[in-house]
Amino acid sequence: MQEENLLSLSYGRIVRKDIDTTEGLLPESFETYQIVEPDNIVMRLTDLQNDKRSLRQGLVKERGIITSAYDALDIAEGHDPRFWAYALLALDLAKYYYSLGGGVRQSIKFADFPNDWVAAPDANAQKLIGDFLDRETARIDQLIEKKQRLLRIADELRASRINHAICGNLLGNPATRDTGNLWFPTIPNGWQLARLKNVVSQISDGPHISPEYVDAGVPFISARNIKVDRWALDDAKYISDDLFLELSKKLRPRVGDVLYTKGGTTGVARYVDLNFDFQIWVHVALLKIRRKVANPEYIANALNSRGCYEQSQLFTRGATNNDLGLSRMANIWLPLPPLDHQKCINVYLESEFKKIDRLRADIEISIAKLAEFRVALITAAVTGQIDIATWQSGDITGSRLDRLEDEMPPPAAARATG
Repeated sequence: MQEENLLSLSYGRIVRKDIDTTEGLLPESFETYQIVEPDNIVMRLTDLQNDKRSLRQGLVKERGIITSAYDALDIAEGHDPRFWAYALLALDLAKYYYSLGGGVRQSIKFADFPNDWVAAPDANAQKLIGDFLDRETARIDQLIEKKQRLLRIADELRASRINHAICGNLLGNPATRDTGNLWFPTIPNGWQLARLKNVVSQISDGPHISPEYVDAGVPFISARNIKVDRWALDDAKYISDDLFLELSKKLRPRVGDVLYTKGGTTGVARYVDLNFDFQIWVHVALLKIRRKVANPEYIANALNSRGCYEQSQLFTRGATNNDLGLSRMANIWLPLPPLDHQKCINVYLESEFKKIDRLRADIEISIAKLAEFRVALITAAVTGQIDIATWQSGDITGSRLDRLEDEMPPPAAARATG
């Protein structure tokens, strides 16, 4: 096959993918891939039972090749591909596809769709609806992107607060000394610069196997479940009680430990405050902190600082499977103040994190409302529930967006928090 424009379906959009990349899963040969043309609609109708979040179709904008595991629809002459892409999206958002699935993997083909599942307006109406939704969804998407930029500002603010604290700035203008260290060139007098291995009694990781999972049991935490600001356990997998007991003979996470991601997304630390049993996979390191020299919460905060994170990325190896090896992470440098000041830093950061978390929560609620509005607008337009001319003349989209904009904290609030 001579065509080298490799395409992929990502979050409801058809995007280019580097055919020569070493990252991700790519076949040795693309001979089985299919050619798609502009205005085709690509649908991924496989694995319906496991993935109920992804958007499963996208409108092709350029000629290329895409996996034959997807259905590629060629829209009949006299129909607007944009209208049908939106109509299928409305069905997807309503989770309609999942009612058609069958078999062990619940995969279907487009041929399984019933022939009378949606009304078809004439070509002129399809074009009007396509033009309308292109324009109005673009306005909504711009506001969503604006809010997502605010989320990034909040994340930057969190990192800034950590750096401010662990570099000694809570002390005012303390006398400092040079360390000769690239990441922490100066620290206050009375502080130490320590490697991670100097403040832990144990660094270990989870089993180097893929265990047998069960529907209900003991949570089995991987790197994707650990975020800087929260636990993300909604998609956590589970292992049996017997396997938990077996794995716990080697290591057992407990309240007061620190987890540190070492595979996939590396360099994210989280203080363990979970009051239930769980186990960890190989992509997570368990740090047992020496309490006489270091406070576990402080160590988690310090590891999430810019200086420590940059070291973790430098120590991460692998092109396709990132790995922050235990022996390498042990050599990460971090500032180590006296224990009483470590606790003061924790108190300060906890207060700052609460403010930032409230800001993030407000923004995320606003994004969710925008996404709901986008879904409702697409569904109403493709099913004829709104009069497009009346909607446009009254700029109803603008009125809705103005109301949602009023509910959003201004950008200055993100910078001024704390």
